Amino acid sequence: MNHIHIVDVVSRLEYQPSKALLLRLGEILKEMWSCKLARDFPTKCLQVEFSKDKDDVSGLELTFFQISQ
Repeated sequence: MNHIHIVDVVSRLEYQPSKALLLRLGEILKEMWSCKLARDFPTKCLQVEFSKDKDDVSGLELTFFQISQ
């Protein structure tokens, strides 16, 4: 899985998290994915991106991909 919508991570909660909370969660997940990918695939050039420029929280997405060298 290399693509998630941040709101789906917390969709089972009984309350609706704020956009600020979802943005912070996205930043933390981006950092976690970056560290894990670098550790597991040290010879690959992998890019993790968090699209946080969306007005709608359902558009907050985290993804990664390999950059060709």
